[in-house]
Amino acid sequence: MKRIISILICALLICTLLPISAMAADETTASSMYLVKCEGTVTVKNASGKKLTFKENMRLYNNYQITTGRKSYAYINLDNSKAIKLDASSKVTISRNGRKLEILVEKGKLLFDVSKPLKNDETLNIRTSTMITGVRGTIGWIEIASSSQSQLYLLEGSTLVTSLTPTGSTAQTTLVEAGQVISTSSSAEEDSVEVTLSSLNEEDAPGFVRVAIAEDPQIQERIEENTDLNVSELTKDSQETLKQEEEESEKKSETIEEELSKVVDESTDSLFEEPPASDPDPAPPYHPVPTTLTVTFHLNGHGDAIASQIVAYGGTVAKPTAPVADGYSFGGWFKDEKF
Repeated sequence: MKRIISILICALLICTLLPISAMAADETTASSMYLVKCEGTVTVKNASGKKLTFKENMRLYNNYQITTGRKSYAYINLDNSKAIKLDASSKVTISRNGRKLEILVEKGKLLFDVSKPLKNDETLNIRTSTMITGVRGTIGWIEIASSSQSQLYLLEGSTLVTSLTPTGSTAQTTLVEAGQVISTSSSAEEDSVEVTLSSLNEEDAPGFVRVAIAEDPQIQERIEENTDLNVSELTKDSQETLKQEEEESEKKSETIEEELSKVVDESTDSLFEEPPASDPDPAPPYHPVPTTLTVTFHLNGHGDAIASQIVAYGGTVAKPTAPVADGYSFGGWFKDEKF
């Protein structure tokens, strides 16, 4: 842990790792996990989904969730010989059962550095939707390409990887050696998983991995001893590579946000659109045909009022009794009120 502590203190000045050394003296085991450092926006939630305030050497319990934002990183320690770094825009959930630990990577990338093999009664598994990696004493990183594809890149040691079908069944177990990449892609239609093993190249390493290697001479030594990778190429322009990836991620996120904003604006505008000022070929106005008509009789203020009649449309009106008024003689019923 001394090696990891010295490197992290020099490179990242947000938090200090010195208390972790003291914790190791208190027999901290692999079942104890601590969030020792964070950069940028890092969200921690407990098993109930409640957001927690980050503190130095924050202990992580079962079903704790850690999410990093853009240009943000999180550093987790397990006893004095295991370190994990989360890349920007990543999300993991911690599971613990006694001395058995599992980290579920839901999105993004994760770098692990286990300098000493785990004890016989300890396990550390890193799970994705398509595979489970049993970490015992290795260096490597895991990347989530999509909800149905993930890769493991191994820089040192060897490990067993169990591929998973979409329903969670185990498909096969593959031995991965230092300098190799295993890719697992699942198919929901066939409930199957495809496994591909290939060689790891220097250009495969993302910026956050390059920075970690560049800051740790002992990791460089272990990689040189166990692989044919050119460490100089791995560490070359590490900060520039990281910065470029951050900028590309920022632009991609801004593009997505702009597209979503346009969709929302267009949907909102359509709710308040004015009808066109003129229609070159307007539809004829609709006039419903009445089923009944009300006929009223106006006596121009002379004689007793006569009740109105409701008749069917196209029907005839019953002739009412002729009205009587002093000084007037009835001349008949007319439609025109001038008569």
